[in-house]
Amino acid sequence: MTTVAFRVDADERIGLGHAMRCLALADALRARGAITAFVAAALPEATAAAFRARGHVVLTLANAAGAPSGEPDDALDEAGQRADALAARQALATLGALDWIVVDHYGLGAAWERAAAAFAHRVAVIDDNAWRAHDCDLLIDHNVSAQWAQYDALLPPRALRLVGPRFALLRREFARDLGASPRVRTTVERLLVSFGGADPTRETEKVLNALLADDLRVLRADIVLGAANPRAESIGAAAQKLVAATLHTHTEDMSALLNRADLAIGAAGVSALERCVKGVPSLLVLVAPNQDRAAEALASKGAAVLLGRSEEVSSTDIADALRELLSRPARLAALSRAAADVCDHSGAHRVADVMLG
Repeated sequence: MTTVAFRVDADERIGLGHAMRCLALADALRARGAITAFVAAALPEATAAAFRARGHVVLTLANAAGAPSGEPDDALDEAGQRADALAARQALATLGALDWIVVDHYGLGAAWERAAAAFAHRVAVIDDNAWRAHDCDLLIDHNVSAQWAQYDALLPPRALRLVGPRFALLRREFARDLGASPRVRTTVERLLVSFGGADPTRETEKVLNALLADDLRVLRADIVLGAANPRAESIGAAAQKLVAATLHTHTEDMSALLNRADLAIGAAGVSALERCVKGVPSLLVLVAPNQDRAAEALASKGAAVLLGRSEEVSSTDIADALRELLSRPARLAALSRAAADVCDHSGAHRVADVMLG
């Protein structure tokens, strides 16, 4: 039986995106009979419990890397990476020999991967920036902006590359019905507002302020807060000022919320691809440097409207963008169709087939 472990962290600073895309791949592997485990230095307890409920082992990593910001100069030095890999090896020892170790972590690179080869037969990396060298057997970059040639100088010759949204690591709940096409959105009546697990730049509050405008109060809005958001109470109080807003904290039903949404307002991480699968167009706010290229690619494909960087986007900007789409149903429909064309729901299964085959 194949055993696959994942090295990933999630907390208020780095959000839940890395953990969620690893979960999608772990689910697909487990569905094929693999034993799957997560080893993390930081993982919200609600998230860890959800992973366990899906049949995955969750282990705590001592003396680990912490939570780098995602900037190119934020990776651990070689000694720190080797120490993190040793801690992972010790935590995973009870599982026996590993067929694969999958690492999705901005603080770790080639030094960690070389050390991990001592306790895993193969090493896979999930990346989306192409700024770190890797010493791995498999590279997965599922972003719309991903290019094969980006990794030419960063990978060893043996490494297989799975690049682009065909390999989007989306959880099983986002699967479409067989043969079904997403609903094309032609009017904006219901919004989905979601800025990941923590929303450290407070974009949710900006959207709530925008919806206080008299002409926008009629819009129904599902406000989704992640498990790592420290401001849930104050955001809940702000949402109560909008009679048509519903607050969802750590929801397990994002797929259903997307099914009934006409437009989403959020960031450009993995959640943007989840919206695309459902044909939901997005208003995007750049909240982290590693999302820049993905957001620009989605906008260039006509699947989203890019509002700008967090520090440049105000509640007024959000309100104006909403009014523009409310007045242009043909524009909204074009965005919806383009979003649905970005990716399907089978990316994680394609990756799992490669790993197990």
